[in-house]
Amino acid sequence: MKYQFLSLLVLFFPMASHGHHPMGGEVPETAIQGLLSGLGHPIIELDHFLFVVGFACLLAFCSRQIITHTGLFLALTIVGTLGHLALPDLPFIETGIFLTIVIVGGFLLAQRLDSARLYWFLAPVAGLLHGYGYGGAVVGAENTAVFAYLIGFTMIQAVLMLSLVYLVRRLARNCPEGKFALYRSINGAMLIGFAFFV
Repeated sequence: MKYQFLSLLVLFFPMASHGHHPMGGEVPETAIQGLLSGLGHPIIELDHFLFVVGFACLLAFCSRQIITHTGLFLALTIVGTLGHLALPDLPFIETGIFLTIVIVGGFLLAQRLDSARLYWFLAPVAGLLHGYGYGGAVVGAENTAVFAYLIGFTMIQAVLMLSLVYLVRRLARNCPEGKFALYRSINGAMLIGFAFFV
């Protein structure tokens, strides 16, 4: 029971803060503002947060190349953000971001955790889409603020994903019932992601 409570608490935390950008919606003007914006964006924005949590859990349950897939995702988020600065009006990005959440939630729900090829497809595609979404916060910002923003969201996502991988693997190893509580919590979070999209 306590595992369900803790995992649900972690997953539902961003709901209260959703839509409140760390800089109040303003474009960051300094390196510090860019860094703080980058650190906050993947946590406050519910769609990005749900994907990072779900993808980290997928990696924890089955991937043997956690660093590779995490690094691939993070590298492509940077590319996606820079892509937004160059092409700020691409259509259907939010739909694509939503679909990445659905894919992660679907694989967790079906417990299809042995599909290694999925990660080689999902990590770069999701990285580009989520990175493009991150880019909206720094359109018009100076290069220094953009660079700090890239550092901020890369750092926070790396820490979040690798910490979750460690915690999920430890929980699954030491407490099998906790593993199923995590499954239920993550699946519930994916339903929230669906409601968020609608």
